[in-house]
This record gives sequence, C-alpha cells and structure tokens, in this order.
Amino acid sequence: MIGNVIKLRWLCTGLVLAVLGVTASVPLISHAAFQSHNSSQPLTIKQKGLEFVPGEILVRFRAESISATKTAEVAQLSVNGKAQISIHLERLKDPEIIEGLRLARVAPEEMAEALTALRLRDDVIYAEPNYIRRALKTPNDPRYPQMWGLKNIGQASTFGGNPGTPGNDVRAEPAWELTTGSKSVVVGIIDEGIDINHEDLD
Repeated sequence: MIGNVIKLRWLCTGLVLAVLGVTASVPLISHAAFQSHNSSQPLTIKQKGLEFVPGEILVRFRAESISATKTAEVAQLSVNGKAQISIHLERLKDPEIIEGLRLARVAPEEMAEALTALRLRDDVIYAEPNYIRRALKTPNDPRYPQMWGLKNIGQASTFGGNPGTPGNDVRAEPAWELTTGSKSVVVGIIDEGIDINHEDLD
C-alpha cells in the first residue's frame, strides 16, 4: 500500500515537471521566431501590428541618377535580369528635404524582390521598407523610475523605504499599449492626504 502511494507521488511529480517544461519552452520558441529576421529578410510582422507599410519602399537615388531628377515616374524594375516589376516613384516633398529621396510603390507581394533589385543598382544609395515607428507611452517625468506603483522593478519607495517587489504594480505600461485614456472618461481619486510641499504642487 505504502509502495503504491510512493509510486503515485513520483508519477504525479513527473507529470507536473513535464507540463512545466513544455510551458516554459513555448515563449522561447515564439520569441525566437520573431527574432529570426535580419537585414536580408526585411518582410516581417510584429505581434502587435505591421512593422512597415506594405508595398512602400523609401529609395534614395544618387544626384546624377535620372530618377533623382524626376518628380514622378512609372518604371519597370528588372529582377535577376528576368522578371519585371512595375514600380511607381514619387517625390515626397517639393522642395526635397533629402536630395534624391523617392517613395517607391510596388505590389506588396513583390516587395522582397523589389528591395533586392533596388539595392543592387549603382544609382541607388539605399532602399528600405517604409517602417512604421510608434511613440513610446512611458512618461517623460524624470521621477517616473521612482513610481513603483506604475512599474515596480524592486526600487525603493520615494520616501527611502525598503525595496519593493518586482511586478507588484498596476501594470501601467501594458495598459498604455492598449489605450492612453479618453477625455470622455472621468476618474475620481479618493486619497487620505496630500503632500502640500511636493514639487509638482508648487
């Protein structure tokens, strides 16, 4: 009887360890998949949205290039000396902010081939996807790192208390990635006191 109980306990322990091992490996596999791209493989999609505008390429031509002198043009781009990709080039601003910079539009499914072909041309300085950049939601308050209630990384409180517990906070930054609020939402804060000498209230 006792032997069966011990065997059962060992079996349960083994199952728990197996489940934990599988669970721990999933994020690593997912992370590796998203980190596998490099400059030769620019067409990637982030978990939270597109990394670039599909079908748009920023191309800078050398000053002596014919394409650098035109405001707009439609051309055929040769790929490996065989296939032809239709490409529409247009000036971003007039007058130009950057000499020779053009916005190239191609079919989204032909972006990889178009990038490769453009980068091989002698009259092209660089060609890259029209990347999307998103503003960070974290505040620029110089005292933000001390606000453990918003992001607790184990720092001491603003009043010199003991270090906090990492992760023990309101998860403000993940929330800001979803929304930064709305003027139509009214929030009431009830507090027991106020520091009338605080620099933010001067």
